[in-house]
Amino acid sequence: YSAAVEAAISISIDGKDETGLLKIPTTKSPHQWNRINNISRITLQKGSHILTLNTKEKGLMNYMWLSFAKQN
Repeated sequence: YSAAVEAAISISIDGKDETGLLKIPTTKSPHQWNRINNISRITLQKGSHILTLNTKEKGLMNYMWLSFAKQN
């Protein structure tokens, strides 16, 4: 991600906010990229779901990708 100012996101599953506000530290430039590991844990039930990344505060961010891992 890149974030010109400190901001916040949330992740929704099937239209329901599952994470609440997740603070995103500034990278001080839209051209300076950073990575956040383990920003949240979400439990999914078996089946298809729609996941939505919501910009909640400030904006001025760019996103490259989201990565998900199965936890045991």
